[in-house]
Amino acid sequence: MARWMVSAKKADFDAIAARFHISPVTARRLRNRDVTDVTAMEAWLNGTMKDCHAPHLLPDVEQAARCLLDAVRQGSRIRIVGDYDADGICSTVILLRGLSFLGAEADYCIPHRLTDGYGINNAIVEQAHEDGVALLLTCDNGISAFEQADRAKELGIGELTLDDILKELEKPARDPREDMPRPLLRSDVMDLKDLKPGMVLKGTVRNVIDFGAFVDIGVHQDGLVHISQMTDKYIKHPLEAVSVGDVVDVEVMSVDIPKKRIQLTMKLSGKYK
Repeated sequence: MARWMVSAKKADFDAIAARFHISPVTARRLRNRDVTDVTAMEAWLNGTMKDCHAPHLLPDVEQAARCLLDAVRQGSRIRIVGDYDADGICSTVILLRGLSFLGAEADYCIPHRLTDGYGINNAIVEQAHEDGVALLLTCDNGISAFEQADRAKELGIGELTLDDILKELEKPARDPREDMPRPLLRSDVMDLKDLKPGMVLKGTVRNVIDFGAFVDIGVHQDGLVHISQMTDKYIKHPLEAVSVGDVVDVEVMSVDIPKKRIQLTMKLSGKYK
């Protein structure tokens, strides 16, 4: 029988608990994880979305997002295969809510701990095929399910695993933007001061966020294209119009040199072409 040993790193757990209004047990957990700085503790306990890294820095996440959006647009049936532990269930719920918000025809499958075991298996793949599922999306599992991936392909089912994307983070110092095409530069536009409202330039999308996209136009400062300036039709997310690495035509709307801010639009007026 395995013996579990409780780590006993020292700290004033009562003081930490009083400061952050948590239990001494939670304070001990923080110390055991070597979270000792007050700022770090605050981030752990009360972190917000602003404390997270930009999700679009994850290698290949754009390809995964495009695949999902294509399935949503085509009305294809998507099945999320989660896991029975806490993070597996939570990630399944988050994915289901997100896909449902986009209008996807999505459902989920949680493998039974006793009868199915951990992660996706051939029976789950076979059942998905019988149910008319076109795309399988695994979360908190699936990264080594090569047999199941092969079976899914044989049955004509696409498979996405978020774990494949997360695995790329193990590769140190890799920034996916390094592999993207460089923007086509104009010889007369090399710096912020060279930009004028109405100029039409080519640029490369470097990052996509919820409210827009940052585009490199070759002046050592990326410009922002707000979601409202991407297309004349309504879109719920910028990924419906662009993805990281796309080369796009943009028009300069405004330039704030002191603040180093560039506002761009993809709705070209044609006036300055």
